[in-house]
Amino acid sequence: MLFRSLPEAITWISQYRNRAKLDCELGVVAFVGCAGAGKTTALCKYLAREVFVYGREVEVLQLEVDKPHLDTGLSIYCDILGVPCYDDPNELSGRCAVFVDVPGVSAQSTDEIERLVDALDAIGARDRVMVMNAAYELSVLEKHARVANQLGARYAAYTHLDRSEEHTSELQSPCNLVCRLLLEK
Repeated sequence: MLFRSLPEAITWISQYRNRAKLDCELGVVAFVGCAGAGKTTALCKYLAREVFVYGREVEVLQLEVDKPHLDTGLSIYCDILGVPCYDDPNELSGRCAVFVDVPGVSAQSTDEIERLVDALDAIGARDRVMVMNAAYELSVLEKHARVANQLGARYAAYTHLDRSEEHTSELQSPCNLVCRLLLEK
């Protein structure tokens, strides 16, 4: 049943996308953060919004810097949405927005962070979204906020909000901390 429905869904999505096309206003947007933060999930949610709500053309790049990029189903998700997914920046068309998925960085490795910044600069990823797991302890979120600053993140996205009930009263604090760190540049 799924195998029969999937091609129909892909066809419908492609037709919908063709009817709703808009000019692309985004550039290269990288979803960055530490391992387990939910970077790929956040990228998928933004990708669906760009395709379905705004009707924009988007390409996805799975960038490898220090670690191999384990395909967590992102390429399948892109296939379903009719969005090209590449692992080589040279394959990008340059005609539309690009969402970049990267493996998680270690908050303790300044060298790793610098290499990621260099790689993102090389592909023109000026917009960087720091994805953070809201279920983490406040002290961990503070470390990740500092990493956001080192990575040149201009935006923050929180994931796992459903698992952060014990931190709900503290969540305002890391949000303010991240905003403060991102604006201090």
